[in-house]
Amino acid sequence: MYEDETHTTQNALLWINATSAFPALLVAYAPLDATPHSDRAAISGRLRVGRDISNGLKLPDPDVSRRHLQITCNADVHQIEDLGSKNGTYLNGRRIHGPERLPDQAVIRLGQTILVFLKDARLLKYVLEDEKEFEEEQYYDIVGRFYAVPLLRELKEATIPNRSILLAGPSGSGKELAAHALAQIKYQRLTIQNAARFASEEEAMTTLFGVGPKVFSHVAARPGYIEQANRGILFLDEAHNLPQRVQKSLLRVMEDRQLARIGETTSREVNVLFVLASNEPPPTYALAHDLLARLRVVNIPSLGERLADIPCLFDYLLNKAFQNVTLPSSQSRDILNTVHYELLMLDRFETTNVRGLMEIAENIATRVAMGVNPKKAAEAIFYLRYGDAAYQNEAVQPAEQKTRAVPNDIDIVKAAYFRHGQNVSEIKRALGNEGLTYSRSRIASIIDALNLPRMKKTKK
Repeated sequence: MYEDETHTTQNALLWINATSAFPALLVAYAPLDATPHSDRAAISGRLRVGRDISNGLKLPDPDVSRRHLQITCNADVHQIEDLGSKNGTYLNGRRIHGPERLPDQAVIRLGQTILVFLKDARLLKYVLEDEKEFEEEQYYDIVGRFYAVPLLRELKEATIPNRSILLAGPSGSGKELAAHALAQIKYQRLTIQNAARFASEEEAMTTLFGVGPKVFSHVAARPGYIEQANRGILFLDEAHNLPQRVQKSLLRVMEDRQLARIGETTSREVNVLFVLASNEPPPTYALAHDLLARLRVVNIPSLGERLADIPCLFDYLLNKAFQNVTLPSSQSRDILNTVHYELLMLDRFETTNVRGLMEIAENIATRVAMGVNPKKAAEAIFYLRYGDAAYQNEAVQPAEQKTRAVPNDIDIVKAAYFRHGQNVSEIKRALGNEGLTYSRSRIASIIDALNLPRMKKTKK
C-alpha cells in the first residue's frame, strides 16, 4: 500500500531531504481566489489531488472535486487517473477517461487550475530559507516561479569570487532576463550589448574598448561599453560571435581589471562584472578555450524544460509590454483565463522560446494602446494564433496536433463582413444561411483582430 502525503510540512521535508531523483507536481496556474497553500508536491508512491484537506495536494479551486485525481509513481511507471470528478481531468489538452501514462512535463488541467508533472524534480530541490530570501526581493517574475531559486542562487554564488559568468542556453531561453535578475541581486547597473551586431573585428574592438584621441580622422576620443559599465555589469549577448582576438582582449580585462582604449598606451582601472551569453552547444560554446576557462557556466533551461514557469513569465512580459506603450501596468492584470495559460504551455515555443511569449504580449499591448478593451485584445490575439481552441474549455489540443484553419476562417468572416454589412448578428445569420456555424464571439474577435469597425443593427 502507498501512503498519501497529507501535510505541507511533510511535503517540504520530502523536497529538502531528497537525495535522488523524485517525481513532483507543480501548480503552474491557479486563480487568485483559489491559490493553494503549497505550489508544489513531491510524490512518494501515490498522490491524491483535490479540494478536500485529506489530499496530498489540496486545491481550494471551487471547480475541483473533493477527490479529483490520483497520480501513482512506481519505479519508472508514472500514471494518472481521474477519480470520477465532476468537471474532468485534462492531460495535455485531452480529457482522460481511465488510467493513463504520465509523460515528463505533462500539462494537467483540473477546474481552473493547471499542474505540471516532473519525472525528476531534483533541479527544483530547495531550502526554505533560500526560497524566502529570493521571494522577498521578488525576482520570480523576471525568471519564472519555479526555476528562479536554483538559478538565482547559482548566479549569486558565481559572483561571490567576482568571477565572470557565461549564461548558456538555447536562443530565446531568457538569458537577458537572467542578467536583469542578476543586476537586481547585485544592486548594480546593467549595460547590454549584442555581439552579433558587430560588422567587423575593428567595430567590436572600438565599441567595447573605446577609442583614444586622434586614432581615426574626424573621430573624437570616446569610452567603450566596458568603460561605461564600470562598477556595474556588462552583458554581452551572443558572445560566441566575437572574433578570437576580441575574446582574448576581454580575457585580459577580466584578469587584470585594466583597460586601454584603442590607440592608447596607458591603461585605466575598471571594475566590471562580465556576463556573456551563448546559444552554442557545450563543451566549448564556440568560445576561446582560455576565455571559457575564466567563466562560470550557468545553464538556462529552455521553456520546454520549464513549462510551469510560463504563466508567471508571461504575466511579467505582458506587464512590461503595457509599460512600453505607456499604458498602466494595472490594465495587464486578469485579462487571461485558464485556457489561455494552458494554450501557452501546450505551445511550448520550442523554436522561439521566451521571444514567442514576448511577441504575444506585445501584440496584446499594441491593440490595447489602439483603444481595444484589454480582454477583447487578448481574445483576438489568441484566436489568431490558436483558432477555436482559444474559446474551448473542452479538448484544447497541443500545438503539434492541431490543424491551423484559422486563415480560412478569417477569409470567410472577412468576406461576409463586406457582403452583409458590419453587424455581427447579420454576419452570423448570413453565414448560417450558407451552412456555416460561427458564434457571435468568434465573429466579433475576427473583426476586432482585423481592426474593422463593428456597426449596430439599424432599427426599422
